[in-house]
Amino acid sequence: MNRAPGAVESGGMIAVRVTPRASRARLGPGRATGDPLLAYVTVPPEGGKANIAVQKLLAAHLGVENRG
Repeated sequence: MNRAPGAVESGGMIAVRVTPRASRARLGPGRATGDPLLAYVTVPPEGGKANIAVQKLLAAHLGVENRG
């Protein structure tokens, strides 16, 4: 199967460190090579709200549909 350069198979994993209740939603690089991606979301970590916000943020940044 031919894939676009940089494409990953379905089910790939991305290490992410989440900071809920941030002043604005954004993604940032880890501090050093090999560190997880930093995700800042504005919602509290209650009832899965922060996880859903991270899924939406990652999907928008990667230009893919959020199927979560």
